[in-house]
This record gives sequence, C-alpha cells and structure tokens, in this order.
Amino acid sequence: MIVGGLSRSKEPGASREQREAFYHVFWGGTLVLLGAIWLLNRQYPDHVPLLIVLFILWLGGIVVVLSLPRLRGGNQSAGR
Repeated sequence: MIVGGLSRSKEPGASREQREAFYHVFWGGTLVLLGAIWLLNRQYPDHVPLLIVLFILWLGGIVVVLSLPRLRGGNQSAGR
C-alpha cells in the first residue's frame, strides 16, 4: 500500500480518474511484464541479464509515456 500511495500522481490539476488510470497502466503493465519475464526465464534460463535490461527499458519507457501529458500541459501553460 505504501508503494502504491507513493507512485500515484499528486498533481493538483490531475483528476482522480487520470491518476487512477496512470496507476493501473503502470502496475498492470509491470505485472504483465514480470509474468512474461518469469515465463521467458523458465524457457531460456541463461538469459537473465537480457531480462534485467528488458525490465529497465520497460521502466524507462513507461515513465516517459506517463509523463507526456504532464509535460505537454506544462508547455501549454508556459506559452500563455
């Protein structure tokens, strides 16, 4: 519960639905990826470093994707 509370967006401008959507996209996708990594590790046991790289790329990609609306909103308000 602590990790979930910390991972939620605390922006005052973000609606509750948007925060919940970000929460579910991040954790749902992460759980699917961990399951896929677990299955791939059982199928190909000697490729652990590649699986770790895959997980790090996932984290980086999902952070960028979930940050895009916030970054776009910041650029629009700066231009006004």
